[in-house]
Amino acid sequence: MVTVNQILAFASLNRDAFTEVVKLADEKEDDVLLELLEEKTQEIITLRKQIILLMNKINS
Repeated sequence: MVTVNQILAFASLNRDAFTEVVKLADEKEDDVLLELLEEKTQEIITLRKQIILLMNKINS
């Protein structure tokens, strides 16, 4: 496991490299968050369709 002190030491000695690492990590996290958001959006759409079908069955 990397400690905060190790991260800070690396960042202070390798500013450009650290900036690139942060950018890459941020991009990956955004991708993961976007994938999760898309997955949950699809689940919500499916659940809404199921609710509409159930409401139609109840009302008919």
